[in-house]
Amino acid sequence: MIFNSDISAAVYSKWASAGLDSTCPGGIRSGRRSPWQQGATTEIQMPFACLTVKKGKDSDWYTEGRAVGARYNAYYLVTIEIYGTGELTTGNNIKAIATTFCDQNWIITGGTLQAADLSDWDLTQEPGEYQGDDIWRGKLVYEVTVTGSL
Repeated sequence: MIFNSDISAAVYSKWASAGLDSTCPGGIRSGRRSPWQQGATTEIQMPFACLTVKKGKDSDWYTEGRAVGARYNAYYLVTIEIYGTGELTTGNNIKAIATTFCDQNWIITGGTLQAADLSDWDLTQEPGEYQGDDIWRGKLVYEVTVTGSL
């Protein structure tokens, strides 16, 4: 079986192997902890990315009577939000990240992962500023299908 944490680990691994920390020096993390939030104790380097993994449409590994070794499909929604300064720079970061994750087959423990881009590369201006610059958020959404064996 595959869990949300397995998908997160696959994304972090792909991020690292693609060298995306050079695109987003603030790295990728789960949850949203932004440097402009009141009470933030440490400053996050910009740009940075936030990862969210949720269960997608019904997975079929729980079908009654399935034998050990039977094939299954599990579905997840993966959202990567990129925060940066400057519309053009943040847009270019989105493009680099999307190129890495879209339509890629990755081998993960328990199966093969296929990511399909569901987003239209949403780019919006966020309220607030970072070191005097406007903050922009890019959002990428993927449907991830994991195929494996019980």
